[in-house]
Amino acid sequence: MGIDPREVILDSQGTLIVPFKVKQSGGVPTLKQSDIGKPVALTGDIEAGPGEDGDIFLGELMSVSSDGLIAGIKIRGIMKDVPYSGTTPEKGYGVQMSGNFTVDKNIDTGKGRGFVIKIDTNSSTCDLIL
Repeated sequence: MGIDPREVILDSQGTLIVPFKVKQSGGVPTLKQSDIGKPVALTGDIEAGPGEDGDIFLGELMSVSSDGLIAGIKIRGIMKDVPYSGTTPEKGYGVQMSGNFTVDKNIDTGKGRGFVIKIDTNSSTCDLIL
């Protein structure tokens, strides 16, 4: 069965989820089950965390191991309702981390990732192709 070109169903697009180490702060994992669905940053070598302003946006947190040491990060696919703060993202451009689990318009050359396809200024969210 083919895809009907008259329908726009973003959820049906392929994804790629890759395991990353979870950033630790004082021996405590910085990502939790309650953070699933949020944008995360590349915080070290094969390491993901909440991110700080200007950090590299990695993708969407999809899972966290029971011991909190490993996270499954969606690095390819569609990410919807991504919260942004700071500089409003622009359609057609990538984003970078803006702070704790939020993104903003890519300002730092080389740190942008994704492709913004929708912006909702009422809810301060955007949709991305990773």
